[in-house]
Formats: sequence, C-alpha cells, structure tokens
Amino acid sequence: RDLQQLSNVTNGVAVPVDASVIDAVLAEVAAAQTETEKRAIFKKAVLERNVVDLGFLRGQNATQGWYPLTGDVVHPDSGEAFDPELAPYTQPETHEWGVSGTKAYSKRYIFACQLSFLPPVQIALWLFGASIIKAKHQWKEIAILTNGLCGSACSLFASQLQFKEGATVFTYGGIPGHLLDSSAFAGGNVEDFAKFWPSVLYSTLVGDALHKPDTEIGQMLRAPGARQRSYARSLMLPLPTKAIARFNYNMMFVPKLGPKALPREWYIMAAHQHFWEWHATSAGQQDTWTKLYGLYARISAEDWTQVRLRSVSQLQSSGISYGCAENPPVIPFHRERDWDIILYPILFSLALCIFGCCTGCCWLICCKCGCGRKCQRCCPCCFYYCPSLFDSKVVPRENQPYSAMPEEQEEEQEDEEEQEDRVNNNNKNNNNMEEGRDPYLL
Repeated sequence: RDLQQLSNVTNGVAVPVDASVIDAVLAEVAAAQTETEKRAIFKKAVLERNVVDLGFLRGQNATQGWYPLTGDVVHPDSGEAFDPELAPYTQPETHEWGVSGTKAYSKRYIFACQLSFLPPVQIALWLFGASIIKAKHQWKEIAILTNGLCGSACSLFASQLQFKEGATVFTYGGIPGHLLDSSAFAGGNVEDFAKFWPSVLYSTLVGDALHKPDTEIGQMLRAPGARQRSYARSLMLPLPTKAIARFNYNMMFVPKLGPKALPREWYIMAAHQHFWEWHATSAGQQDTWTKLYGLYARISAEDWTQVRLRSVSQLQSSGISYGCAENPPVIPFHRERDWDIILYPILFSLALCIFGCCTGCCWLICCKCGCGRKCQRCCPCCFYYCPSLFDSKVVPRENQPYSAMPEEQEEEQEDEEEQEDRVNNNNKNNNNMEEGRDPYLL
C-alpha cells in the first residue's frame, strides 16, 4: 500500500521494487540488532533475491554504476568499455563553457548500442531476410534540405553526413538577413522531467540504503537542516508548480571539429546554399509536401560540387569554414562478404541431417519395432506401399488381420453381420419349433 501511494505521488512512475517480497525483507531487517546487520540483509536481498530492479538502476551492460550514471557507454575512439567502466563520471573534465566559469563535465562517450552489429544478431536478422551488409552502399553525392527545424537525431544525421560523407547542405526559410543553422538543437536522450525526477529519487534512496552514510550523497542527506529543506540539495524533487519541462540529458559533438570543440548546439552551421523562400509543410499532411517539389527540382539541377566551392568565400565572410569536412567518397566501395556463403552450406547440411534422422527414426520405429502395424487402420497407404512394415508379403484384403476400411464403414459392416446372425438364429429356432423340438434344449 505504501509503495502504491508513493507511485501516485511520483506521477505514476512505478517503484522499482518487488512488492511481493519486500515485506518479508523489511521484517528481517527490523529483527536485526545493528545498523551493519540491517544493511547486510537488505543488500543481500537486493543482489540475490531481486527485490529491486537492478536492470533499471545499474543499466543492462554494466556490472557497476547507478542510475542515471550507468556504465552503458563505451570509449568514442576504440568502441570498447572504459576501464574502469564509470571513468566518464568518476574522472570528469573541466571546461570553461558558458558564463559561469570552469565547471566539471563527464568525459566524451558513445552509447553502447552496437547490438545490431554483433554476429549472432546479424545472423538472426539474415534468417528473417534482413541483411545489414547488403544494406550498405555508397552514394556518389548526397544533398540535405532542411528548414532549420531539424533537431535531435536529425541534427546528428545531417551534421555527420556533412562532415564525414561530404554532403551538400541546402536550407530555406529563416529570418531575413540572419544566418540559418541547418538544425534547431542537438543532443541526446530527451528526458521528461516528470518521469526523470522520480527515477533519480528511487535510485538515490535505494543506493543510500545499500551503502553506508559515508558516501557523498549520504552525508548530504544527513547534513544539518537537510530535512527542513526537504533534502533539496541532495534529492531531485518535483517542480514547485504544474509546469512541464523536458531537457536533453546528453550533449552531442562532431568528431571532425576536433577534441577541443564545443558541443554541436553551440555552433551555427550555415548551409552551402540558402533559398530565401518559405513553405508551410507538415509531416503528417502529405498534401503540403507538394510545395517543395519545385525546390527539389532546382536542387537536383544544381552542380553540387560547384555549390560547395562557391560557398567557401561566402561562408568565410561570416567566419565559417568547413575545411575539416570530408569530400564525397571517391575510393571504390567494396562490400564485405555476407553470411550467405557461410550459412547456406550449414543450413543445407542441417536439412540433410534432419531429413536423414527423421527417415531413420521412422524406419527404426515402424519397421524394426513393429509399431507400423498399429497404423494400418488409420493409414492404409502404409500397408500397400510398405508391406514390410506388416509382413514379408502383401496379405490379401479378405485375409488381413486388420481391416483397411474406414472405421465408420467397418462398424456398419459389423452391425450388418450381427443382424444377419440374428436373422439366421431366428430362422433356425422357427424350424426347430415346427419339428416339435425345444430350441433351448439343443
């Protein structure tokens, strides 16, 4: 009941606790004598009895860490896990970004989302007709058209294509006389504060119960006046009003800008060519897309290489240089070997093995063990096409030990035979009575 009340207070975000076992654990904790014993019991219940959802608190790919600072990240240069895994958070960097002086920031990292590129997953996708290797191709030229409202993953997509693949960027709209960035904002993990703060609250409370009050958070929770301040300096609390807030939890960087570059959203990256025209479109209303058809045709008619070359002097006058961006790829593209040459022989051999095993089992069970004789009534074809299952030669139909007729016909025939026997017996009895003999004494 208390967990349900807490969930109602925290905007319906479920408490990551198994309510079916928490009562028994709390009873054991209450029976303990010392604080150390209580923490040991609770820690054992969390780690061994799954009383708390550790997948939520620790992340899916880490053996350490705590929400939201989990170890589900890898090094951006090697793609391998950090050593130690929490190095991005325990060994922060200092930067003078913004107007508040030097602050601590986590190290750069990339998300550990390489699951789709693991061989077992690629094989599973291949079996369902999806091949990541076959999907790879190389464009000779790429153009991007945006009205500046491209944000989040769209910003990442457009920026990476421009700097890593030499894409030509076109924009339209904006404020007359002002440079228009190709994207509105760049970041990762857009979080809803109404759901984020309860999760951080739960992780703080569970972490404090597991670890002694010697931690930095533990000391802040027990500092003088903390309770009177509602633990505002140590716990994440709800907004004081009914306001709604969403925020980017991670900052995005463009590697081509160098190791000392600012986050992507701090730059205005103007397009190679801008069109001073405005078109009201909506992603959900296809009839509005026709307004861009003329713009598509004009962009397609352009020489994109010349567009990039002409933009150099124009952008330099605004202090912008794309000299670090790659040119369109000219190295011949060679697709790596797909799984076909490996999996097809394996699947063919496996199919032969399964067919051979099934055939051998049927022969062993039906022919050698004699179980096939029981199938004669249900499957007469076995008797005619495989007589060895029953006898060394085909038994004539009238001499078969089991009838090969359908069960209904067989029952009808038995009824007819019984009725015929009764008629014969009645006739015989009548004849005996006519001769003056008692049929029951015969």
